[in-house]
Amino acid sequence: MKTTIAIAFILSINSNSFDAQTPNESWFDYDGQANGPAWIFHTDFGYITFSGLADIETYSKGCLITGLNENGEALWHKPLWSEEGTWPMNFGGAVIEAIDSGYYLLLNKLVTEELSYPVVLRLNEQGDTLWSKALLANEPGSYTGFSIAQSPLGELFMAGYVDLDPEPFEYTHKFTLLKADQEANYQWHENTTVGNYPVPISILATAEEVIVGGKLWDGFTDQSYGITKDFIRKFDYDGTPQWLEKIHVPPAGAEAGVYSILQLENGNYLYGTGRSEGTLSGSGETSNTSTQITIGEINSATSDMVIEVGYQDHMYPQQIFKLIKTGEGGFIAVGQHMDGDNGPSQGWPIAFMLKLDADLNEEWYRYYVPSIWEGLGRWNNLTDVVENENGTYTAVGLIYTNTGDGPQNGFIQDTYVLTVDSLGCLVEGCDVGISEFEYADALHLFPNPVNESVTIQFSTRDNWIVKILNTQGQLVVKKHLAHTSFVSLEISDLPAGFYLVNCSNSKGEILVRHLIKN
Repeated sequence: MKTTIAIAFILSINSNSFDAQTPNESWFDYDGQANGPAWIFHTDFGYITFSGLADIETYSKGCLITGLNENGEALWHKPLWSEEGTWPMNFGGAVIEAIDSGYYLLLNKLVTEELSYPVVLRLNEQGDTLWSKALLANEPGSYTGFSIAQSPLGELFMAGYVDLDPEPFEYTHKFTLLKADQEANYQWHENTTVGNYPVPISILATAEEVIVGGKLWDGFTDQSYGITKDFIRKFDYDGTPQWLEKIHVPPAGAEAGVYSILQLENGNYLYGTGRSEGTLSGSGETSNTSTQITIGEINSATSDMVIEVGYQDHMYPQQIFKLIKTGEGGFIAVGQHMDGDNGPSQGWPIAFMLKLDADLNEEWYRYYVPSIWEGLGRWNNLTDVVENENGTYTAVGLIYTNTGDGPQNGFIQDTYVLTVDSLGCLVEGCDVGISEFEYADALHLFPNPVNESVTIQFSTRDNWIVKILNTQGQLVVKKHLAHTSFVSLEISDLPAGFYLVNCSNSKGEILVRHLIKN
C-alpha cells in the first residue's frame, strides 16, 4: 500500500530567497508492519530501498525490499523473513551495492539469546535472493551488530561485536572483524578488546586497508551514565590493527557514534558524528550541554585529527547517519536533529539534510517535519541519501507518529522517501501540499504564512528585542527576550496581510524578515 504524507521543511540557506515548490515524498505502510533503518540505491527503474521489518503481532523481524519509480511510487514490495529464528535488521545488519551488480545483504540470525551469527545474502538488481551463507554459525557466543563493505578486489569485510559470556549485567563484548571472499566463503575472523562494550557501525574497505567506525563504552561508569565514545579503527587486509583513535568523549546521556566514513582524494578519511559538550556531575546529570553535527578529517597514516567542524549548535542531540560526496566536490549529510519544545521538532527528533562545499563550509541546512506530528515519543529521520544525475537528492528515512489509526495503538513506524532540489527544497511530483517555511541563516520564522502563532528561532542565545511592524510602519508587537534562542508569539488578532519582523540583539545587530499573516 502506498500512502502519502505531507512533510513540512524549514530552510537555512545563504541566498535571500527561493521559489516555493511542492514536495516529492512518499510514505510506505507495508501490511501494517513496522520498519527499521533504511538504505537506498539507484536502479534502472528508479530506486531500491532496504529497511528493517517487524511483525507487530508476532514480533518477528526481517527485511523489506521495495522498488520505487523515479517519482518515489512503490512498484513492488518483497518481504524477507527467516525460516528459523529472526533476522533483526533494526538491531544489526546492513546492505551494500556489489562491485559487479546486485547487492550484498548482511543480517543477523538470532537463534537464542546465547547464539546468533551473521548471514550474507546475495541479491540481484530486482532484490531477489540468489544465495545465502551463514558465517560463524559454529562459533560459541552471540555475534551481532555487523556492518559490511567490499574491497575493490572483491573481498567482503564485516565488523560487529560478540558476547562470549552472555550473562545478565556482565559486559564481555569484544570487537569482531571478519573476512570472506566474494562468494561469502569464510576466510578468518579476529575478536579483540576495544573498550568495555564496542559497537561497530560503519565500515570502509579501500584498496589497501579497512576502516571501522562506531561507538564504545570504556567501563562501568560509562555504561551507568550512558556515556559513549566515538572510535575509528584501521586494519590491514590481514586483520592486524594499525591504529585506534578515540575521537570524542561526550557527557552523560549523549549517544555518539561514527555512523559514516568515506575516503578523500588525499587518502585521508572523513567521518560524520554528533558532538556533545557538557559537565558531568556525580549523580550522572549533565549541565551546560550543547551539541553539534560534527564532521572531521583523520590522517590515514597517523590517525591525527586534521580538522573537525561543528554545525548547528543546539542544546539537544544531533547525529549524522550518512555522509556522501557530491558530483561537484562537496558533501551531503543526513540524519536526525532535536531542538526544544518551541522549535520545529517540538522537543522530538526530526530529519535534517546538510550541504557542505569541498572545504566543509556550510551551504545550507534543512529540517523536514511531517504534517502529522502527534503523540509522545514521535520522531522522524533520514538514514541514507543518493545524488541524482540532475543535481537533486533522494533520501530515505523513518517516521514514527500517531495517525490515530496506526497499527501500534494509533502509531505508525514506516519508511518514507523524499526528493529535494540542489538547495534542499522539496521538488514537484506529489499530489499533496505542504506548509513551507523559509528562513536565512541567522533568523528563522515558522510557519510562514501564519494563522495564529509564529515561532522565531535565532541562531544564538542572546538578549533580543523583537518588533513586528505593519506595511504602514506602525509597531504592532514588541517583545523583550532574555538569553534565549526561541520565542513563540500569538498574533491571531492581527489583520491578514504583510508584516516586517525586526530583531536586534545585545551586539546591536539587526535582523529583518518578512511575515505573511493569513
